[in-house]
Amino acid sequence: MWNRLIAVVEEQAQALLHTAFGAITREAGDLSAGVYDTGGRMLAQAVTGTPGHVNTMAAAVRHFLDRFPIATMRPGDVFVTNDPWFGTGHLFDFVMVTPVFRGEQPVGLFASTCHTPDVGGVGFSAEARSVYEEGICVPHLRLREQGAIDEKVFAIIMANSRNPIEARGDLLSLIACNDVGAARLADMMREFELDAIDELAAHILDTSREATREVIGRLPRGSFRTAMTLDGYESPIELRALRPAPVTARHVIGQMLPDLMFGALAQVLDGRVPAESAGSIWVLPMAGTRAQGTPFNVLNVGLGGTGARPGKDGLNTTAFPSGVGVVPVEITENESPLVFWIKEYLPDSGGAGEFRGGLGQRIEIGNSDPTSFTVGAGTFDRLRNPAAGRSGGRPGRHGAARLGSGAVLATKAVHTVPPGDRIVLELPGGGGVGDPARRTRSRIDADLAAGLVSADGAARDYDGGRTGAPEA
Repeated sequence: MWNRLIAVVEEQAQALLHTAFGAITREAGDLSAGVYDTGGRMLAQAVTGTPGHVNTMAAAVRHFLDRFPIATMRPGDVFVTNDPWFGTGHLFDFVMVTPVFRGEQPVGLFASTCHTPDVGGVGFSAEARSVYEEGICVPHLRLREQGAIDEKVFAIIMANSRNPIEARGDLLSLIACNDVGAARLADMMREFELDAIDELAAHILDTSREATREVIGRLPRGSFRTAMTLDGYESPIELRALRPAPVTARHVIGQMLPDLMFGALAQVLDGRVPAESAGSIWVLPMAGTRAQGTPFNVLNVGLGGTGARPGKDGLNTTAFPSGVGVVPVEITENESPLVFWIKEYLPDSGGAGEFRGGLGQRIEIGNSDPTSFTVGAGTFDRLRNPAAGRSGGRPGRHGAARLGSGAVLATKAVHTVPPGDRIVLELPGGGGVGDPARRTRSRIDADLAAGLVSADGAARDYDGGRTGAPEA
């Protein structure tokens, strides 16, 4: 039944993916879905989506229960918030919670999250000085009461968004996907003749707890310290920022933390820990005015490479630890006058090693209209501090951002691309694992043939493949 429950939440996530209006959810999968017991404990999460939402959503559901105890919920109710401190970390993520009933008895909760394109304020940037400048904050509200939607909530959110149709559509998609999950859970309970899921919940939580303890118990006792240097912002970052701190770009820090943890684990698991990845997804919020005077506001993403893994090369242009993908260029070009002139792998960007780091990419964007446009660089990182290698592997290539005319864009500001110019982005690569001298000749030759490594890069890092290790 555990696997069946996972299948239920996967269908819930797929329903959200296929009905969302915003491209960042519909195309890139910036979403999450999960099922919880009546105490707010997460029992299963969908594979589709991103872990960053799922883990914060586990805490968010308990906050909903603090505000709306399970005994006060009724069939047909739906609850919503985008409060960063009670949701998933920034205002763009709306969390929706729906109780599930067996007759009149509540048996569980479904929750889902997606990133809506715009919530007002300064937009997706690191320019805000407080959360109050970042957009509208919706507290814990009952959005649907016994089947009746509160249109006033929709009206307020839409009035504060530059993309009101997408905002409304995404919220309706969250409601719909939770309803799909609830219907499938009801089917499952009828099939297995269950009146409650408490026994299944206890099995899932006990089994997970014991498995985690067993793995941790194999590690030697001790304290292990490590450090990671990021490009950062103008002032120190606090991991537990208190209201009213600005939090739009919170993933710049959050997506680096797994590599920081791996750095500590590498001291006791040398050779079994992946190298550092590019980490922070480069969110590309782009806006401007068309030649005829109408505004546009679109969102895309750029992905760097993951760190090499013990026994395997890193993944090219793949988010880690996020599960978010990319928005196809055709979607952005259809929604705006922008043109992606180049989107390609960046050769030699993966750190050299016995196992090579994943490659970053080169992206070049211009405007087909004779007008300027802006690009927010609030989540651009590793421009100065590349992803480190492990166990003798070399660091990946650092990122870069500039205008086609030559001006370097070195800060996390909102940059203006003048008419006729282009923005050129080079996403960072992942670090390598193991001594490059141990990389096999066949792997080097394959990289050369695929254009992942240049002849000059191979000569520099692997002596052109002439000294590659023999096949195992």
